[in-house]
Amino acid sequence: MTLNHGVSIVPEMARKTDTSDRRLYRSFSGEKPTRTVAMMWNSYRFQSKAVKTLMEHVRLLSNKTSSTTKQRKA
Repeated sequence: MTLNHGVSIVPEMARKTDTSDRRLYRSFSGEKPTRTVAMMWNSYRFQSKAVKTLMEHVRLLSNKTSSTTKQRKA
């Protein structure tokens, strides 16, 4: 991107942490793009408390997001 070739779609959080003046950021107008985040794991492997906590947070956020998306589509 810094060679002035191409376009990339990055989340807002990347823009907030980028201190370089060599990149130009633009926001989408209208409905914003969405993405799906998935988690996979081997059920036979040990899962630490940190991993279990992360999985629970992802589930909670997923439920919030899916109910918000359903409301927008209605």
